[in-house]
Amino acid sequence: MQSPSDSGRILQMSEQPIVSVILYATDLMFRSRINAEARAANRRLTTAATPVQLQEKLEASDITLVLVDMDMPDAAAAIRVGADLGTPVVAYYSHVRGDLREAATAAGATSVMPRSQFVAQLPALLSESVG
Repeated sequence: MQSPSDSGRILQMSEQPIVSVILYATDLMFRSRINAEARAANRRLTTAATPVQLQEKLEASDITLVLVDMDMPDAAAAIRVGADLGTPVVAYYSHVRGDLREAATAAGATSVMPRSQFVAQLPALLSESVG
């Protein structure tokens, strides 16, 4: 006798595919906020603590967007990893740190914005991150 899962019927899936977004940041409160937005957009959020870990995760999965906190050590290296692998990279920075904006742009970020603008645009960024 077949179980319902063996019957050949197609299970209903969500309207949008679940895709992954990776965050290069350590701020736990802000990461929680980003994770809530990702879930609302039917996205899976994962994190990386180093550029090497970021590269490993990008090469081994279906990640379609990299989010980088420019206050992180080696943030420019993390941006270069994403850019080199052809994954869109959005970098955000404190509005008083114009030097970080310039560093993100020089490293190859697809989009660079102050943190407040990033928060405002996050739902749209996640919605557009389907690969």
